[in-house]
Amino acid sequence: MLKLTTGNIQLKDIDNQYDNIIEEELNLNKQLVRELKGFVTALNDYILPSL
Repeated sequence: MLKLTTGNIQLKDIDNQYDNIIEEELNLNKQLVRELKGFVTALNDYILPSL
């Protein structure tokens, strides 16, 4: 039988916070990739040809 203690709950809370931080970082990285793709497209299509 599993004995629940405050230690178990704290570990679970820390694990959830860690998962949330990882998810936020992943979303930021996805946004950054989208922005970089847009920049590269602009560079290739508009900026470089005009040089």
